Amino acid sequence: MNDTIAALATPHGESAIAVVRISGGQSLEILSGAFFREQIAPRRMYYGRYYSRGGVALDECMFVFFCGKSSYSGEDSAEIHTHGNMIIAAKILDDLCGRGCRLANRGEFTRRAFLNRKLDLCQAEAVADVIHASSEAALAVAQKQLTGKLSEKLHSMGDGLVKILAVLETHIDFTEEEVGGNELGGRIGEQLDAAVAGIDLLLSSNRYHSVLSGGLNVAIIGAPNAGKSSLLNCLLGRERALVSPIAGTTRDFIAERTMLGGHAVNLFDTAGLRPDADSELERWGMEKSIEQIRCADAYVLVVDSAAPKPVLAGEIFPLLRENNCLVLENKNDLPHSQSWEDFLALCEHHSLSVLNEPERAKALVANFLAKHCFLPTEVDIVVNGRHVNALTRVKQALIRAGRSLSSIGVEFSANDLRNALEALGEITGCYDSEAMLDELFSTFCVGK
Repeated sequence: MNDTIAALATPHGESAIAVVRISGGQSLEILSGAFFREQIAPRRMYYGRYYSRGGVALDECMFVFFCGKSSYSGEDSAEIHTHGNMIIAAKILDDLCGRGCRLANRGEFTRRAFLNRKLDLCQAEAVADVIHASSEAALAVAQKQLTGKLSEKLHSMGDGLVKILAVLETHIDFTEEEVGGNELGGRIGEQLDAAVAGIDLLLSSNRYHSVLSGGLNVAIIGAPNAGKSSLLNCLLGRERALVSPIAGTTRDFIAERTMLGGHAVNLFDTAGLRPDADSELERWGMEKSIEQIRCADAYVLVVDSAAPKPVLAGEIFPLLRENNCLVLENKNDLPHSQSWEDFLALCEHHSLSVLNEPERAKALVANFLAKHCFLPTEVDIVVNGRHVNALTRVKQALIRAGRSLSSIGVEFSANDLRNALEALGEITGCYDSEAMLDELFSTFCVGK
């Protein structure tokens, strides 16, 4: 980590400004040489011309130097703000490499920030989450984790486990009856149970991770000509799908992404489902639609309230539950419309006309998803797959520790607690694993 690295910190392509980032011990020397400045004060923005090693002015730039621990990476670093032409940025990067820099690897600036203790591993992951957040909710959670919300929770949990381990260590030579069967052993057992309950709460938040990172997958389903495409157009606010009184207009599913209530939603308008398809093409469309329906997180079942009840594929009904399926009884403005409350009676029902009440239809879908599928407002920590893996091992070790305490002996319980603390340390980075760090930071962009 003694070398100096450089990379473009802004996206490739034309823009008003491009930012080239430098980090490492040679940052100040390189900056001084490129801009012919002997004195550069930290954290002050300067204007100047960047000159190549051959003395050619490459661009008029703004530049700033950050000293050691005051920088993002925790070491001397700099930023050069050029005009947003990739030819200019490429020439400057090439010149920086000639001055002693090397091109940075993915996530290397943030990795250095972690190694220099500017961030822990949870916060480092949150940096990428902030950059890639696809909705207001995802951004809010990422920003909270960037400030250390999850880290605080885990450190507090770890401190509690260390205290329990300290008590066990002081009784390491005592008999199991003196620890596991007395009042002290009972208290430790209760503390271990409380720690397991806290981990379960964190693990339960993982179900929202895919929703926050990739958006909620919502399938609009129903019989042909029920109004599914009209609902899709309503939710998107534009005419995306063809709407026709002819049954079977949608032969394949249509996928679109939109925002509902500050959340990213992936909408799938599926082909009308009926047992008597008119053609092989329609059957293929239904098969493709059923594949999407199986993978959906939530469903909006659109029914024609003036038509007979639809006959859906038998494999679909078990997927529809009260917490994931909204039933819209469409076309209530037509003669012979009727109530469908006895059809999937446990699911939430609303009678309306999507064409005549588009704003109401949109609000009904948004409110249902907010109630059952989106991240609840009281949840401000969401763990990812890596966290789940480590927390699961922490939980298993704590359960073993409780059993050992009351059965085979305090020595085994103490060892299980050490294993739990080691697994917990993997999440924040207290436990150092080079392979784990390589895998984690390889998902970052180059200039971060």
